[in-house]
Amino acid sequence: MKAKENFSLALLLLLCLPFVLPVRLSAQARNPRAENWFRTGVEERDSQKKIEAYLKAIEYEPLFVEALFNVGVLYRQAGKFDLAETYLRRAYEAKPNDPTNKIRPKILLNLAAVQRQLGKLPDAEATLHRAERVAVDRKTRSKVAFELGRVLYEQQKYQEALGVLQDGKTLDRTTQSFFSNLIQIVQKEMQVQRLYRQAQQAIARGDLAAAKAVNTKIKALKPTFSRLDEQIAHLDSVTKTRAEKEFLQDLYNLAKQHTAAGNIVQAINTYELIEQKHPNFMDVRTKLQDLRKLQSKKPAEKTLEENYTLGVQALKAKNWTGAIIALEKVKAVDPNYLKV
Repeated sequence: MKAKENFSLALLLLLCLPFVLPVRLSAQARNPRAENWFRTGVEERDSQKKIEAYLKAIEYEPLFVEALFNVGVLYRQAGKFDLAETYLRRAYEAKPNDPTNKIRPKILLNLAAVQRQLGKLPDAEATLHRAERVAVDRKTRSKVAFELGRVLYEQQKYQEALGVLQDGKTLDRTTQSFFSNLIQIVQKEMQVQRLYRQAQQAIARGDLAAAKAVNTKIKALKPTFSRLDEQIAHLDSVTKTRAEKEFLQDLYNLAKQHTAAGNIVQAINTYELIEQKHPNFMDVRTKLQDLRKLQSKKPAEKTLEENYTLGVQALKAKNWTGAIIALEKVKAVDPNYLKV
């Protein structure tokens, strides 16, 4: 929890300080009217009036980098990300070869942030790679590395993100703890993904116990992780169904063995147990009909004795279902038979 809080604080410090603030004039505008409107925008306090003033400056000087940048930043602050992207991109492209343009890293950092807000993560990544090439001082390079690491992380490029963050951590001592927290988050996600692949392999081979064990490990790392829950529930259901069918098949084979050995009562009881669990299993009903006809020819006393013996044997074996079936039959014929 603390790591997440520190991560949020890192974003606040890194993104909401100088790099999201409009800039003052760093170079003389060629058009005096453009410069005057720019200064008006700087002095204005109302955001909308600021934008209007900067737009006027741009009318007089379309390649006015600082004015374009400030409009983009103000639109970003207002949550108008499409417009922000347009003006920040124009600011970046206005004077690509001008050596006096010192705000290019700021432009690119803001542009990447806006693209991220718009869900354009590949574009944000490309923008930050451009920022890497133009950033000079270590603090700016640190900010670029942090943002690039985050964008890579959000695209699930964990190994690449880890490398960028580990390199970026060395650039600025004041931000090392923030990098450490994000590195920890990335490494944890990498571990979750490794475990997820293990669980998928276990599910593919039908190993329910292994899949559940790995999912438990994942939940310990990431309690909200739920991508495996449905698959495990399905495998659990399939496994139970398979186990039940195997159990019924074993009972069916046992009933056939009893029939072949002439143990009619035991065969009937076994088929009835199958019928209780799955009435339509194979030809159980037909088998029961045939065996009951055969049993009806036996003396009632003999059938009573056999069921009683089977019931007692089942009790000793702790086969409670078999015991109940056999002894209930005895009770139905003679409730007082040997104190049943």
